[in-house]
Parts: sequence; structure tokens; C-alpha cells
Amino acid sequence: AQVTGLTVAGSYYLSALLRDEQGRTSPVKVVSFTTPDNSVPAFAQGYPYMSMITDTEAQVTVMPTKTCKLYYALFPAGATAPTKENMKTGALSGNLGYGVLDVTKNIESTFQVNDRTLGELKDYVLYLWLTDANGANSSAVVPVEFTTDDVTPPFFTTLPYVTKEGTNSVNLSYEVNENATVYWAVVTPPSTPYPRPEAGTTTVDLTSDYAKIQVKSGMHALASGNSKFTVGQTGTLNITGLEPETAYELYFVAQDEQGNFSVSVQDMTIPPMRTRPRCMWTSTATPRSRTRRAT
Repeated sequence: AQVTGLTVAGSYYLSALLRDEQGRTSPVKVVSFTTPDNSVPAFAQGYPYMSMITDTEAQVTVMPTKTCKLYYALFPAGATAPTKENMKTGALSGNLGYGVLDVTKNIESTFQVNDRTLGELKDYVLYLWLTDANGANSSAVVPVEFTTDDVTPPFFTTLPYVTKEGTNSVNLSYEVNENATVYWAVVTPPSTPYPRPEAGTTTVDLTSDYAKIQVKSGMHALASGNSKFTVGQTGTLNITGLEPETAYELYFVAQDEQGNFSVSVQDMTIPPMRTRPRCMWTSTATPRSRTRRAT
């Protein structure tokens, strides 16, 4: 007998018994079976994705649409992409990570992809390939590009210096070693330290995120702002609203495009902006007398 209407990769039980002409029946015989899955393996929607990336290592998360084998290989960006045959045989010269895993239909799997330590802020490509255990069906080789994290703090190659003074303003120039945003805050020399110390403490740790975030947000400052810096250019801080004849303290910190702050909040004194009194010129010379000689 032929059974129809079954689904691919479906699990079934088949029950059967025998009955003779007298109506006597045999014990029920039960067998289980699974129909073959001849579909091509693939990744479920939204997969694969890099679920963890640091400056030295990376993890990927996958979910296949059928139970199969997963081959993976990691290369620096720009290297020649491997073929299916390369993945299967392991002929992958220059790889930074390689392996074969058994993966299960509709089940997430997460694993580390590098066997060697990765470089900071470097580009890589992870190649993934799904195939049946018998090799009957397989996916295309899927590339996943990623960049490792930048964890190195930016630093000022030229600290801010005054380039222009006005009665109520001052301009400063600076340079940073990479693209960054420089945040600044201005205060008058206070009896309370700035940035403010954390609750329960009396001293300020200028290397702490607590101090840096105060400067970034302008918290407790008289004035604050930020300046975008691009490598190859000179950055400028334009500070306005200052009072003449008043000294100020300028606090500043840099944050790069990856979110790293410079090591410490730094500060400098902005000297008082002096008003120039009008000069009054007076003459003390005695006019020369003119007399006419009699004739």
C-alpha cells in the first residue's frame, strides 16, 4: 500500500494488524518513520549575525532551517573568498578560525569564530556554509563582514590654546589624534571642586566616567558645548558669554567615534578679559609767544 499526503521531514507512526476470514485479528504492529528532507539548507530570517564583537574576539549566532552541518572560516577583509570545496576540505590558507558544527533545525547556536587573537579596529569576513551530512544539498557560502572594536582612548596632540580674545568671548584651537568630539565646560574657580565628586566622596577622580559625563553634559557648569574634530584639520572651541575682568576654568574631554573617552578630564585657566579704557591725551607744552619787533 502507498501512503500519500505526507510532509517533508515529517515524523509518523504506522499501525497495522491482520484479520482473517473468521474475524480473528493479530496484535497491532506499530512502526515509526521520518520522511526524508530534500530541501536545501539555509539560514532562518535574521540569521546569521555577529552577537559579540570585542577588540580581540568575535562570536556569531546562527539558526538553520534544517538539521545539517555548518562549516565556518574567518579571514581578514580583502582575502580571497573560499569555495564550497575549500570549506569542505579545510584548504583555507591564512584563515584565523575554522570549524565544523552540527546544527539543528530552528535552534539557535552561538560560537566563537576566531582561533587567533584579532586586531583592534580591523575588518574581517566570516564565511558560513550549510550542507547535509551526505552532501546531497548545500547552501551558498554566506559572508558576514564585521569590524573589531576600538578600545584605545583618543588623546590631544595639541592641547587647547587661546587664539582670539574678546571682551566677552575667547576662541581656542586644538588637535586630537583621531576623529572625535571635544566636550567642554566653563566654571569660575569654585570652592566646590569641579567636576563634582561622587556621592559619599570628597575628592574628584578626573579619570572616572562620572567626571567625564559631567563635562559632556555640562552639568553644574556656567557654560558648556562641544566641537567636532576631523583629523587633518584644526579644531576650535568658541566660548561666549564670559564676563570681563573674570577668570574662568575650562574643563575638556575628547570622545572618539567608538565612544571611548580620553584618559582624563583636563583643565586650563582662561585669564580675565580686560576692558580697555579710552585713552585721554593732554598737552603740557607752553605755547610759543609771538612778538612783533618795533620798526
